[in-house]
Amino acid sequence: MDEIYEEDEDINPYFDDIALGSFTVEEHCRLLRRTLLKARKANLKFNELKTQLSQTSVNYLGHVLSDEGIKPDPKNIRAIEQFATPNFKEDLQRFLGMVTKFTSHLSNLTHNLRQLLKKDSVWIWDANTERDFELIKQAIMKSPCLKYFDKNKEVTVSVDASKNGLGAVLLQESQPVAYGSVSLTQTQQRYAQIEKELMAVIYGLEHFNYYTYGRIVAVQTDHKPILGLSKKPYDTIFPRLHRMLLRLNKYNIQLEYVPGKNLVL
Repeated sequence: MDEIYEEDEDINPYFDDIALGSFTVEEHCRLLRRTLLKARKANLKFNELKTQLSQTSVNYLGHVLSDEGIKPDPKNIRAIEQFATPNFKEDLQRFLGMVTKFTSHLSNLTHNLRQLLKKDSVWIWDANTERDFELIKQAIMKSPCLKYFDKNKEVTVSVDASKNGLGAVLLQESQPVAYGSVSLTQTQQRYAQIEKELMAVIYGLEHFNYYTYGRIVAVQTDHKPILGLSKKPYDTIFPRLHRMLLRLNKYNIQLEYVPGKNLVL
């Protein structure tokens, strides 16, 4: 199916599914007509029972798409809410696999649980792991509606680094479009704070590369020392920081200091 619609950027099939979105009824009719004409030309048929036309809200790939934005499917939310306390590594792996991208700093919340999945770790489920397990559930239950990306609007990436992980959120008009987080290795956890914060900047830009590359991006950080790094001669900067700065050269960014309490993370 990809070959049939590869030249039309407004039609994005996923295996044998297609979701079409438009801002107006007129746009939607034109897009639907284009989709059907290409299908007829390729002798492609759609399942009538699985076809939904002119909907204001649809369930697609585990998400609910509407004019408000993107939310997790309520069925998935209920499954996470009702997930029983894991008794084995396999249970925990399944739970972590269900957790979606709709909350920030997920790497921090899952850090202790992921330690139990390491090859030589001993399975000990105590009060701390139970607390983290419940906190993850609560975070997913409160996950916000993500807005659709608009290529005509300004892009902001808000980043932060903690002891165990990095977090980033893609924003447009101060509204979240997507979240990302990653855990730090044991070696990275020993880095200086300025190195972690710069890693967070790199992570945010590269994680959202599809949206950040080739455009001006405002990057928000709560770590002021980062703002002065680019003004220093490279030969006066610690080699690891130097290498990190080189990775940023392909992006057109404007670093902004925002107090931690005001970061959208």
